[in-house]
Amino acid sequence: MQKHMENNMKEFQFLEKNKGARQAIDTARKFLEQYNSPVIYKSAYLEGKTWIVTMDVGLVYERIVKVHIDSESGKISGYA
Repeated sequence: MQKHMENNMKEFQFLEKNKGARQAIDTARKFLEQYNSPVIYKSAYLEGKTWIVTMDVGLVYERIVKVHIDSESGKISGYA
């Protein structure tokens, strides 16, 4: 339980400091909410110049979708 709380705190601190990550998460959420309900944030990381935002879009069972967002333009470059 302690480890889980530490991971959550690190994730919160990362998002507090990183405006680009927050914008990428918002972009991914708005995109996925057009087609899915609910959309639950899982993680975000920067790979080169692309944000990879992982969301759970499963209604009953977990269904993970990764949205790729260009860090410079803020546009979605793909998802899977």
